[in-house]
Amino acid sequence: MGDDILIKEDKAPNTRGAELAGIQVDSNKNMNSIVESVKAGKIKALYVMEDDIIERMPELEEVIAKLDFLVVHAVNYNKMTKFANIVFPAASYAEKHGTWVNHAGRIQRIRPAVSVAEMDRSLDGLAMSRLDKFGT
Repeated sequence: MGDDILIKEDKAPNTRGAELAGIQVDSNKNMNSIVESVKAGKIKALYVMEDDIIERMPELEEVIAKLDFLVVHAVNYNKMTKFANIVFPAASYAEKHGTWVNHAGRIQRIRPAVSVAEMDRSLDGLAMSRLDKFGT
């Protein structure tokens, strides 16, 4: 369900850019089917980006523990990062330059709302990133 601000509700968030890059996206895979596939041993590894599913669904802690390998991309440590084999640092939306692809396939640019020296990676040059600074 959309709200009074959005013109078009995004039914499959964060997938349009992946599709345009040629990555096959299965929008029918919902959280329940992923959980069932992990329980059945069909999924042995997950890459989780900016989502602490254990915080939202504590009962999944046992399921996540069954994975052979877990990569978490996060801004802050959370319950998911405790289980991760690898934690990649991420910048929040408020501190990064970048682009995203909207529902119509249009690329839209974002600029930082907060100036953070370590994260200022403008298009005309690269400053020290969190990866560079902390050597991860």
